Amino acid sequence: MDFDAAVAAFQQKLAEFQSVWALLVSKASVAASNSSLKAEYDDLMGEGSLLQSTIDSVTGAIDYVRNAAAQVESIFGGMGGLGIAPLILLGIIATITGGTAFIAKWLTDAYALAKKLQAQEALLAAGADPNVVASSFSDQTFFGNLGSTVGSGLLWIGVGLAVLWFAKSRGKL
Repeated sequence: MDFDAAVAAFQQKLAEFQSVWALLVSKASVAASNSSLKAEYDDLMGEGSLLQSTIDSVTGAIDYVRNAAAQVESIFGGMGGLGIAPLILLGIIATITGGTAFIAKWLTDAYALAKKLQAQEALLAAGADPNVVASSFSDQTFFGNLGSTVGSGLLWIGVGLAVLWFAKSRGKL
């Protein structure tokens, strides 16, 4: 995957994340209507807050690469013969890819929770007892397969950041 494709995929997932985040924020009172959904909502929103800091880091890396690439292009006329510079770019692409995977996993869980919140909202509007509604969601947990996808997203972010650290420690950044 090249840099522009990685950035485009990241920006698409970022826009989707922001939209779903706003939807979930608007459903906080529905989540608070029963303890099962409230716990799941709090966990997901906590992950979303962590994700927001990851997004900020990835966005900063994108801005850095765009500025650095423009400078390299103007000084050297391209990336040829720059030694470690292409490796730095690969590290940043890995960071962006990891951030995109992390957002995608969060979105999967967010859509599942949004469905539960919509069902909760509809049942409550129809006059159902919140405790009865809560019991129908108790077997559906947020942490289903969280470890595998988020773990790979964090792995790619870690690889990218390690490459950046290596380049910086060598004075190449």
